[in-house]
Amino acid sequence: MNLKKASDLYLTIAFIGMILIGAIIIVFRESIVDVYDIKRHYQLISSAILLLFVFFSNRVKKDIVYLAFSFPFNIKIAVFVFIFAILFSDFAINYDLVNSSFTFYFLSIFILVMATALYIDRKLTYVLFILLIISFYFYILIGHTYVTIILEEVPDYYSIFGYLNPRVMNQMQAWIFIPCLHFLYLCHKKKSNISFALLFSVNITIIYALDARGLAISSLVGVFMWLFIVGFNRSTVLFLLVSVLFGTMLKVVTLAPMPQIFFIGYEFLFEDIIDVRDDHMNRIKIWKDTFSILSLLGEGSASYTCNQSDHTIPHNSVLYIAYQWGVLPALCFIYLCLTSFKKIIFGKSIKHRIVNLSVLVPLAYSLVSGVLIYPLSVFIGAISIGLLINETVRIKKVDCSVWIYKSIIGLMAFCCIVSLLYLSIDRVINNEVSISRDDKISLEMWANPPKEHCNLDMI
Repeated sequence: MNLKKASDLYLTIAFIGMILIGAIIIVFRESIVDVYDIKRHYQLISSAILLLFVFFSNRVKKDIVYLAFSFPFNIKIAVFVFIFAILFSDFAINYDLVNSSFTFYFLSIFILVMATALYIDRKLTYVLFILLIISFYFYILIGHTYVTIILEEVPDYYSIFGYLNPRVMNQMQAWIFIPCLHFLYLCHKKKSNISFALLFSVNITIIYALDARGLAISSLVGVFMWLFIVGFNRSTVLFLLVSVLFGTMLKVVTLAPMPQIFFIGYEFLFEDIIDVRDDHMNRIKIWKDTFSILSLLGEGSASYTCNQSDHTIPHNSVLYIAYQWGVLPALCFIYLCLTSFKKIIFGKSIKHRIVNLSVLVPLAYSLVSGVLIYPLSVFIGAISIGLLINETVRIKKVDCSVWIYKSIIGLMAFCCIVSLLYLSIDRVINNEVSISRDDKISLEMWANPPKEHCNLDMI
């Protein structure tokens, strides 16, 4: 089996697993912590499998070296500084054995991005994205139907089969929204078939059903930028109009409020349509509190939950990076985002602009959410960034001592594999967790991390 076919097989199995994981974790719904942890175990094991390919394949390691040297100079510098800052903060400033495992977990994401970028099949990935979105709709449909018919109650955005937290779906969907939009629009334009717009409308239904305000805003901005790229014309307007109208109808007819009116006699009011959820967390207070405790060199990987007594996650990717590894990597992250934005506005290739937009929309959403924290969102994010690199970077063979860099990548892959397996096995063996903070779930690597992972003297 060649590497291209191996990559296709890996992606297919990985996405099938993500589609089925909602059904798997229904078993653990009695234990809230296990519901969160099963997704992290899946991410760790899936990543470790790919890293095994990297470790044992000289061809993959060599291609990663060539790809790394093919990046533009400014991108190489920004990524190098980012990685060096992680290593410096974790090993020179905040070193301990547990912390080093978290360090290699974050480094494994970089290797996952590079390995994915080399052999990924774009069309297959877009099809898998669509299948994942469709599975989300059916999980919501099953949950709403159960609550309505069996429990005879009015469902809300937490009425989902399998998944406990609707934001987990939203954060995964953020990476998928623009790729689905553009891929299905191209299919619609090529075959003049409105069914592709109906297929995309499932995204609208999910956003509406889960009351995803942050995702709705970032996606809406993404749609306007997409129109700026592909052109505001009859074809694009028709595609979007059909998608929005059918997506709204699908939600009303199959999820709420029509099933509740029919089965339990729910008295529907017009205010139910225009009602806006106002039970939001005080994001500004969280950001101020996090900003006030930032340090120049950071507190180390996976340290936010351990050191915070009031908040579970910072709900801002820039603050999350700055808190863990310091100001410098946060500035590098901002620089990479601005570089991507510049390519969207001033780029000449439509394909390049679209893939940059596909990554920038979820990163914009990450400014008010945990997109870069939740495990399956991080996993899909790595694949999406791999798509971006695959489309925009042309690999060039370089004249250098490849064997040295291959050895470094092999060593990193080995350390990452050991660390990922250690984190997963240690969680299974030492599964006693601390439920505190009025029984709120604290998220970092794990939900409510064990006390030994929160030794503030070490971190």
